[in-house]
Amino acid sequence: MKLLSPIRIGSREMKNRVVSTAHSAFLDFYRPGSDGERYMAYQERRAEGGCGMMIMTAMHVHPSSQIPNHFMYDASDMAGKFQKISARLHRHGATVISQLFHFGVQGKSDSRDDYHPIWGFSGR
Repeated sequence: MKLLSPIRIGSREMKNRVVSTAHSAFLDFYRPGSDGERYMAYQERRAEGGCGMMIMTAMHVHPSSQIPNHFMYDASDMAGKFQKISARLHRHGATVISQLFHFGVQGKSDSRDDYHPIWGFSGR
């Protein structure tokens, strides 16, 4: 196998086997009201450099899984940002996916301003 040769994953064909994994970079992309430009430019540089698959920074999906400087998915705000970043990365032939995230029992409620308990497994 060659790193720069195409590969099929499910119904998608990646232009190569180079993957940029999810990592915390410019988390303000997810902040409601932010234009997300720094994160989009950051990811676009990787796509332009030849990365075949981009996995976006993990996105919190429920209020019980938030910590300072991390933001929960807001459909009315994120739809436009997702359209923009997808267009920019696809222009360079990259595939982009979003990673969903919840702290679950590993989270600590003391990191939350309201000390709201983090979800855990059922007691049954």
